Amino acid sequence: MNNNVNEIFKLNETFLSNPKFEKLSNEVYICRNFLTEEECKSLIEEARKDCDSFKTEYSSKSLILYKDRLMNLLNFKTQNNIVLDNVNKDWDRLILRVEDKNDIREFCFAPHVDIYSFFEEYHQESILEKKDGFEDIAIGYMSFIIYFSEDFEGGEIYYPEYDIKYKPKVGDMVIHNVEVIHAVYKIIGGERWSYQGSISIKKYVDENRKNKFILDNEYYQECRMKNNIDYNPDFFYRADQVPILNKRLLSYVNGEPYL
Repeated sequence: MNNNVNEIFKLNETFLSNPKFEKLSNEVYICRNFLTEEECKSLIEEARKDCDSFKTEYSSKSLILYKDRLMNLLNFKTQNNIVLDNVNKDWDRLILRVEDKNDIREFCFAPHVDIYSFFEEYHQESILEKKDGFEDIAIGYMSFIIYFSEDFEGGEIYYPEYDIKYKPKVGDMVIHNVEVIHAVYKIIGGERWSYQGSISIKKYVDENRKNKFILDNEYYQECRMKNNIDYNPDFFYRADQVPILNKRLLSYVNGEPYL
């Protein structure tokens, strides 16, 4: 295990030091009852009253009320590498996922890494402490998912590297490093409501590497605007496609060893 990974694990231990975070692995944590059952019910009821509530995403006026709760749980005081603005942005998207009888796959999200970790080379080659000739960049650090419902079948989150398969409960929040391989089983009944957000970390690379990072990000944003990330060979990242940018994915295709 390289020093970069060890540094990230150490950062996890301090950043998520609040006893409300239960450690499932070095890269996966859970905060049970982050929201109460009543709060979750209220958010879903708010969505159902809106005429757009049956679309995939719903812009909630109330979700932002709970942003400070996460901010208070996370240990920012000893972490000068955390990019606060990323966590402190508006929270506004309730995601509704339901059964799709036409979907014959085992997963609605095959084993993958988060898009914030497309540029795996920067995670591997960057450092946490500034030194001469190095400049800062903000790249993906952790993702978190808050669950508002549990009355659905399927929908478990799965971490094949750790053999963790977790069925969320109402109000749970799962938080994991962006480079950990994870998958989500398809919904086979009921409705799964959730919110997903991310946390960035400030790291340092040499000037040439930063210039390349800027160009890579611009290209990624261009692809994202065209909605063609999944089909652009420069941005394959899911394990049911040809894995290119994240070396951890080379071991997994649909949860099986990649040969």
